[in-house]
Amino acid sequence: MVKVECFKTPEHIYFAKISLRATGLIGFSIGARNRFEIDDFDWCTIAIDREQHTIGIQLSRERTDDAFRIRHSPSNCYVRAKNVLDAWGIDYSSARSFALEWDLDTHRLVFDFEAPLPKTSKVKARHDS
Repeated sequence: MVKVECFKTPEHIYFAKISLRATGLIGFSIGARNRFEIDDFDWCTIAIDREQHTIGIQLSRERTDDAFRIRHSPSNCYVRAKNVLDAWGIDYSSARSFALEWDLDTHRLVFDFEAPLPKTSKVKARHDS
């Protein structure tokens, strides 16, 4: 008997990633959106820990003076953060993804901006003649 492995649809994959996009946006993967229920929040604050090389994002339902708007659509979720990334000297010249985790001590979503995930390879389909 052949052992078959089935692929699960993206809605069921919960690997939480965040991306720094070349446009200065911070984007949330569908896994991050589902796992941390990001779609339930409209605002966030962004903080940096330079010693730990981490950026922390605290989600909020209410706007504060230092809050950033979380933009939502069915296929996309992001924060416009170009000015913050520029001020902190964080490189966003090319898109990079990072593992996103929940920090129990600070109650923030955090990622190590010095540890991008490897880029996935794109395999071309073979056509036999």
